[in-house]
Amino acid sequence: RQMCIRDRIEPDQLAYVIYTSGSSGKPKGVMIEHKSICNTIISQIKQFGMDDSYKGLQFASFSFDASVSEIFTILFSGSSLYIVSEQERTDVRLLEDCLIRNKIDVVTLPPSYLRLIEVEKLNELKVLITAGEFADFKKASEYIKYGRYYNAYGPTESSICASILKIEKNGIINLAKP
Repeated sequence: RQMCIRDRIEPDQLAYVIYTSGSSGKPKGVMIEHKSICNTIISQIKQFGMDDSYKGLQFASFSFDASVSEIFTILFSGSSLYIVSEQERTDVRLLEDCLIRNKIDVVTLPPSYLRLIEVEKLNELKVLITAGEFADFKKASEYIKYGRYYNAYGPTESSICASILKIEKNGIINLAKP
């Protein structure tokens, strides 16, 4: 049997389908089109000020839509992608060592995970993004003396991220703006 291969991918074609229960708790498959995910990725590259000199860490599980954001924001910006091992993901001290050893510039972490990290060990990190939960003001305040801190939020249906807020000194933390 011969396979049919399209010459061109159209913007409204599916890029992927991801299974989620989201905030509703009702399991479903969410279909994301190329135009939606490309819009998100390009917007994030611009928002985070990334270029081809960056080294980015892929932290999220591949079954979570945040991994799509991590992988393609890093690759589309021309940055170098570092994929964390399961052992490093589950051991905070190993992750800290990985960030330092590889001179990682950008990482996205859940705020609950960030609470376990010694912020001083992130002093070489240029961009820290937290997502998936409400940001921790204490940790954000500790980090912003080293680099740029962003709080991102969004359901899977909005192509990963619906809003991003750069946290400034003496600023507030909210769900940001689209």
